[in-house]
Amino acid sequence: MACRTWSLISISRLVLLLLLLASPGRAQQTDQTTRQFWPEIDVYLPINEKFRAFLTGRVRTGIDNDQRPTWQIGAHLDYFWRKRWTLRAGYRYAFPSRDQGSEKRILTEQTFSQPLPNRFVFHDRIRQEYRWLNHDFSMRFRNRVMLQRDFSLNKRTLSPYGNAEIMYDTRFNTFNRYRLAVGTQIMLRRRDSFLMNLRRQKVIDIYYLWQGDSRSQPEHVQAIGVTVGFHF
Repeated sequence: MACRTWSLISISRLVLLLLLLASPGRAQQTDQTTRQFWPEIDVYLPINEKFRAFLTGRVRTGIDNDQRPTWQIGAHLDYFWRKRWTLRAGYRYAFPSRDQGSEKRILTEQTFSQPLPNRFVFHDRIRQEYRWLNHDFSMRFRNRVMLQRDFSLNKRTLSPYGNAEIMYDTRFNTFNRYRLAVGTQIMLRRRDSFLMNLRRQKVIDIYYLWQGDSRSQPEHVQAIGVTVGFHF
């Protein structure tokens, strides 16, 4: 009953997010748009059946301008709770660049996964970020909802998905950042479970992302992302 209730709440959040993102005030496009490439490498190291370590390294770089790349690294601990929950705590550091200063970030995260009919899976991720931007402290709260479906392709699994995310920043006391993304995860071995605790798996995630932010310049970002994940 609790899982069904959470699933209904999550789906209602998805509808609300899509309505916000599609509102006329957010849909207007301006020339303040930058195109970026987001490569990333993720490494997952199992500790036991309930815990794993997660290491990440990522770059954000401009495609059609002289924006300098920004680099970020992070280390996290994941805990798998009651089959459908993944809990995460971690630390990330963004190196300073010409375009922005350094950032230190502590994060906590809770992801609920609900299998649906016809091999669909719904994920609801809630994240809390405690940030030091050039030594100034602030917090950011993020909610991302995601729908994906697995397709078997010989010995591999192809998993297309779409997601929507909204962010609240205490620096501005408002929901200032919105994201929409569509992509496909390619798993080099067939997946037989919707759980996120993968083992001995290589995953290639290719996606397109649109971002709108009312408090940053440029206001809009269009990004092509490629993430390579190694699950040991």
